[in-house]
Amino acid sequence: MTWLASIQAANLLATIVAIPLLSRALLPVGFGDVMFALAVATFLSLICDYGFGWSGLQTAAKHRDDPLVLKRVFSAIMAAKLLLLLLCAALTAAILAVPSVHANRQLIAIASLSTVGSVLMPSWYLQGIERIHVLACALIPARLAGLIAILAFVRSPDDAALATFLMAFPPLLAGVVALAFVRRSLNGFLRPATAEILAHLKQGGSIFLSTLSMGAYTTALTIIVGALGGPVSAGYYAAAERCLAALKAVLGTVAQAALPRVAHLSSTEPQRGIELIRQLARYAPLLLVPSAIAFLCARQLAWLIFGDDFVAGVAPLFRILAPIPILLAFSACFANLYMFNYGWRRCWSRMLLISSALSIVSMILLHLVIPVEQAAAAGALAAEAVVCLVSSLAFLKDRPRWRRPASLL
Repeated sequence: MTWLASIQAANLLATIVAIPLLSRALLPVGFGDVMFALAVATFLSLICDYGFGWSGLQTAAKHRDDPLVLKRVFSAIMAAKLLLLLLCAALTAAILAVPSVHANRQLIAIASLSTVGSVLMPSWYLQGIERIHVLACALIPARLAGLIAILAFVRSPDDAALATFLMAFPPLLAGVVALAFVRRSLNGFLRPATAEILAHLKQGGSIFLSTLSMGAYTTALTIIVGALGGPVSAGYYAAAERCLAALKAVLGTVAQAALPRVAHLSSTEPQRGIELIRQLARYAPLLLVPSAIAFLCARQLAWLIFGDDFVAGVAPLFRILAPIPILLAFSACFANLYMFNYGWRRCWSRMLLISSALSIVSMILLHLVIPVEQAAAAGALAAEAVVCLVSSLAFLKDRPRWRRPASLL
């Protein structure tokens, strides 16, 4: 868990430091162009990752003591991811052919390096066999090197292409290093049978739409904002959204740390698992503090983090997004921990799909009456509110299970 926390800390540091540096150097137009390109690459990465982050991890963990089975599983999943990469290459070509993105073609092409990196990165496998230290040793130095390079070389809006490269290349470099380790540990790869590839695609397919919807509304909204409102609007929204993503990373680490214990208790002592979730939920109101700060000090925060050029556009977004921290805190307990482990997985999947669709539809309708970046923020708020409401109701429905054994924390 220490290595996993180190990776999350490195990603959080990259966000906290890199985004203010880029926003001040590139100004809203250049920053928006870069964020739009990276959002396209992130969306394509979600497609390439498919559901293997869950299904592949579980399979690798199950067969961790059987090297031959591990080699077959790894080879088949990597072959499937390469096929998905070819699909994404075709999607990228189609995106580049759209007239409205012609100005960003170079940046999107550069950003796609991170998509290749996500395909090569065997994080699911290394987590499954509990070799997280390899992932950390590959990813953390690459992230830090990219951050230092941004600090040293990105100075003006003319450096947008360089900034995109320095954001996209570290995942590719880390993926190559980690893949080399896996290849050596498995003594090479196998040529998988078509049936094996299809079997893993089928296994991951049940999770794919859920994982896609979990990240789609953030990346998709940035893309839509850029397409409808231009680079300045995309820059404003991406700036506010990256602050929210940093908070999500912190809450995600807490939920990830509790997930194995809740998953175990759900099958062995379900009442104790529910009590653990309930105890964690008691800390959720603490997130009212960042929510209040974001609402009451929006202009000051926007100026402090992004500079004068972003205050007018980002401050209203901070106010719209202010309730999300408290919503995320309850959702982490009731959606990620409870619904996923206590027989609500199908409902969990549908809930994520509906909330993602709601965010996009709300944004498209609202942009007719308010600025597009504010419409996107309202859509994000609607999505998080739905997840929090539905997951809380699911938890309340099982109130008879709330017994009080000795403290678990």
